[in-house]
Amino acid sequence: MPWIPVAIGVVLLLAAFAAGWGLRDDRAGEREAELQASAAELAADGQSADARADQLEADLQETQVQRDDLKRRLDAAEQANTDLEERSATLDLRESELDERQAAIEATEAGIEANTVADGVWTVGLDMAPGTYRATEVSGSCYWAILRTGSNGDDIIANDLPSGGNPQVTVEDGQDFETARCGEWVKVE
Repeated sequence: MPWIPVAIGVVLLLAAFAAGWGLRDDRAGEREAELQASAAELAADGQSADARADQLEADLQETQVQRDDLKRRLDAAEQANTDLEERSATLDLRESELDERQAAIEATEAGIEANTVADGVWTVGLDMAPGTYRATEVSGSCYWAILRTGSNGDDIIANDLPSGGNPQVTVEDGQDFETARCGEWVKVE
């Protein structure tokens, strides 16, 4: 019976294969459980990643809104700065114009002051410019005199005691002009 050893070999082989298959089934089950656990973990990680992605998207949108707001504010600040620069330039121009007007007024006032004399004795060419002067306020006791310079009032060229109006005198270099109670004399020529 030569087939008996072959049959025993086949039976043994089948038994060994069946035993191995059972081991494989246990390992496959463990591996399948591991894979399912990994899949569940990946699914949880995926949900967490989705949640983080959603949060990042919301943060990005909020950042964009803040960036747009900052851009609007920056544009408004730049416009305000431009407006201020324009106003500053306008004020600088007006200040320059006012300085020019002030200088002109001061020059006019200085000219009036330089060409105005009050009570006293004035040397023409030194204390007052030569020319024609008119009195602005004559009281009843006004006195004026044109004197030769250096004569100590002894050499009278002309004088008067006007009681009103606006008397007028013409003085030249080398003369003194004396006035009392006639108000101010203003150069007219």
